[in-house]
Amino acid sequence: MTSDRYLRPSAVAVYLIVSCIGSAAFSMYAFIASVYRIIEVGLDPLQLILVGTVLEAAAFLFEVPTGVVADVHGRRLSLALGAFLVGAAFIVEGLFAMFWAVLLAQLLFGLGFTFRSGALQAWIADELDNERVGRVFLRGSQVNKAGAIVGVCIGIVVSSGYIGLPVPGLAAPLILGGLINLLLGLFIVAFMPEDGFQPELRSKKGSWQTMAITFVRATRLARQRPVLLAILAIALFFGASSEPFDRFWELHILEISNFALPAQSVFGPTTWWGLISISTMVLGIVGAEFVARTLDIDAPRVAARVLWATNALSIASIIVFALAGNFAIAVGAYLFFRVVDGIGGPFITTWINQQLKSDTRATVFSMTAQLDAFGQVAFGPLMGLVATRAAVRVALLATAALLVPPQVIFTLLAFLRRKSGSK
Repeated sequence: MTSDRYLRPSAVAVYLIVSCIGSAAFSMYAFIASVYRIIEVGLDPLQLILVGTVLEAAAFLFEVPTGVVADVHGRRLSLALGAFLVGAAFIVEGLFAMFWAVLLAQLLFGLGFTFRSGALQAWIADELDNERVGRVFLRGSQVNKAGAIVGVCIGIVVSSGYIGLPVPGLAAPLILGGLINLLLGLFIVAFMPEDGFQPELRSKKGSWQTMAITFVRATRLARQRPVLLAILAIALFFGASSEPFDRFWELHILEISNFALPAQSVFGPTTWWGLISISTMVLGIVGAEFVARTLDIDAPRVAARVLWATNALSIASIIVFALAGNFAIAVGAYLFFRVVDGIGGPFITTWINQQLKSDTRATVFSMTAQLDAFGQVAFGPLMGLVATRAAVRVALLATAALLVPPQVIFTLLAFLRRKSGSK
């Protein structure tokens, strides 16, 4: 028993291993999944959107019941179930190149995601009793990024066709990512300690009644404070615009390249998807560091101005991307959009936080998350129809138009701030 205790890795080591390997497995899948659906499965724009809609709806519906498992039965069980379900989702999608299999995979993925959502962070906080947890979270973020880059690199190699695998090249990263998730689930069961967990009689994560109460309370607050109504509207349009862009950008690049990306002497065209994914991560890190060193993110006027600028640049970059006629311009516009969008993320959270009082903060943040998901589910299929009936280019331009209302709101709020003389 004593020797077993010494052989078992520490809670921090388990946290870092799970963070790194989980990130690697997901990135291995994510960097090529949409391309696989377009080329191997043959999905059209509407079907691509429906894939995202099913995932978002599954995550939304399962979020509450799966929270009971983590809060009542333990984080380790929840994380293991999540790893097994996500692994099964990746494998099903990779083995069966059919629309029904992709939809089934999204249901499994959505269920697995909700089992994992927040459970790893809650587990390590319990194990450390909040001691040193901030430093552990920071280290976890670093290994998460490193794992993502390694996962993409492995995905490039296995999808290149140079390794003899009994599955199509584009399916290989999906299946391998799934197998790694299954092994990760076994690792969690075997090695994850759970000494600090205190089961709750009722889940703190929420209930359907709690969600309804949140909606009613947020609506009342918005009537009392117009700025809260603006926050909720921004969340809705941000969600509505994110889903179509996330689903269509690979298809647009393939279409303007006539489904023949520039060949690479080492691996082949699939290398480009890995290079784009890695470039997005690296540029995001560099952009965030530049902003952290040059701007005071906590200053209200700075946050508001940056949001106005990043949203305007997002609109411009999507328009350039949509109208691009060649591979290089499209990729450049895409990378620029991702960097700008990544910079805006922390500022929108900070700005919303600055507008709220402590007694309303949790309610409004919960409601913005719900409206973001609703925007994706409600507007996604509409943009899919536009892309199918007109063109992907038209749907991308419509996506840019969905960011215009938030830009108007940011402008009006800035005008009202100057008029009132507030800083």
